[in-house]
Amino acid sequence: MGSASMWTSPPGARVYKACALALGLVLAVSAYLGSVLAAGQRISGEVTCSGHPVAGAIVRLQGAEQSTLTDERGLFTLSVPAFNPSLYVTAGKVGYYTNRARLLKPDQHLLINLQEIPKDDNKGYQWQDPTPDLKSQDNCGNCHSRIYREWTQDAHARSTTNPLVQTMYSGTDVRGRPGVGPGYRLDWSDQGNCATCHAPVASLAQHMDLSDIRGVEGMGVSCDLCHKIEEVRPDLNQPNAAEVIFLRPPASAKLLFGPFDDATFLNEVPDFSHSPLFKSSRFCAACHDGSFWGVPVYETFTEWGKSSYSRLGVQCQTCHMQTTGKFDFFADPEKGGKIRPPATIASHRMMGEDPSEFLRNAVAMEASARVQDRLLTVTVKITNVGAGHDVPTGQPMRNMILAVSAAGGQEQSLRFMAGESVPAWGGDLAGQPGKGFAKILLTLNEYATPTHVVNNTTAAEFPSPFWRRNRILSDNRIPANASDLSSYVFSVPKESGRLSIRVRLIYRRAFKPLADAKGWDIPDITIATSELEIEKP
Repeated sequence: MGSASMWTSPPGARVYKACALALGLVLAVSAYLGSVLAAGQRISGEVTCSGHPVAGAIVRLQGAEQSTLTDERGLFTLSVPAFNPSLYVTAGKVGYYTNRARLLKPDQHLLINLQEIPKDDNKGYQWQDPTPDLKSQDNCGNCHSRIYREWTQDAHARSTTNPLVQTMYSGTDVRGRPGVGPGYRLDWSDQGNCATCHAPVASLAQHMDLSDIRGVEGMGVSCDLCHKIEEVRPDLNQPNAAEVIFLRPPASAKLLFGPFDDATFLNEVPDFSHSPLFKSSRFCAACHDGSFWGVPVYETFTEWGKSSYSRLGVQCQTCHMQTTGKFDFFADPEKGGKIRPPATIASHRMMGEDPSEFLRNAVAMEASARVQDRLLTVTVKITNVGAGHDVPTGQPMRNMILAVSAAGGQEQSLRFMAGESVPAWGGDLAGQPGKGFAKILLTLNEYATPTHVVNNTTAAEFPSPFWRRNRILSDNRIPANASDLSSYVFSVPKESGRLSIRVRLIYRRAFKPLADAKGWDIPDITIATSELEIEKP
């Protein structure tokens, strides 16, 4: 009996990489702080609001890591380096604008006055264009040029204009030909609620037709939108911006929420307010979890909540907004931005600098093979080692294909005898040895305009688009830290010599027949491969 095995995984899964990266960043931050807070002195002060003490405010030297909290009387003491008149001390607390005070003399007793943020949401607020434009001084990209560039390379910036979204909404292909594949507007006479997540700025103005959204409303999930989120409702139902509590300031004021508790605006204009929500997975939940017709369609937040990641405090942002370690500023320094420890600068590319590598870090694949009694058995184990949710996750059309092939002498394919085969929705790989991983929805009732993706004899759409009344036909996606084990048996001819086995795990953003029908340009991403050779005994 002959055998062979191979473990194919990126060197260290993301969860282990993240730990190593975190350790390196901690050391870097420690070195940074050591240079800033070296054997200095202690200062004191108080934080008030309209003359009343503010307890529990976070006080720090602006841009530094070390902080302290005010006591019930609003008092604090803080270590600072040797006196420098360019140093500022900041105070921030949820529900207040962050403010700062300059150290004018070594023995100064600082007084930092906070102002409460507005109480009421201004529904007539004019959303800010993120595009850099010197004629519009408040455009986000003017002062956050690096963050703006990252955002433009992320799917959130294209959530409205993405061809996958537009063609699934209209029922056309990318060339605009009608009636190609499924479409929300083919099934329903209304405009739907797709805009609530894909064009949330438009939806808040009751502009729900995704095919007719322009200007700032068509700029996807924009900077200003996220940074106006005050809270997320605890009782989530549908993926919907209505699950988010916005706080938009009156025309005479500014307000931006964010993770920093020491961010202040130029010329001391009240602007920023500290929000721990920005470092919590709950921030993402409104659009990444929910049900339609009582069927759980989007479950990323729920999957995370069931995993060990949530119990360990690993948030969505931990993986999806990892620091690159390359930058030490959030706002451009020449525009007044503070130099900060690189460990505190989050990336706005949710799939990292290399999305394909990001996906590869989510899984590990182990393949082995043995020959006995002229039968070759290939066993494949796939483990979710780096994602805090199922793989694949999100939109139900996301899928993975495991493809297994075996050949004998002169590369002659061996006859497949037993094991699973790639399902029909695997498209070009359908029927081949292997399997598909996906959540498959099945339509419960007939629709006026059924469409055919898998083949021309299908009575109704399969797999079904999520907006229909469906049931979950199957769901074999791999949860966090879980594994899938499968085996495939091939017949070995007498004359075969050395046997070659190839195993591939392919990630697809959409079912292949659907992507082909719509004309979507979404190439396969091979996230794991294994090639084995075994001598016939």
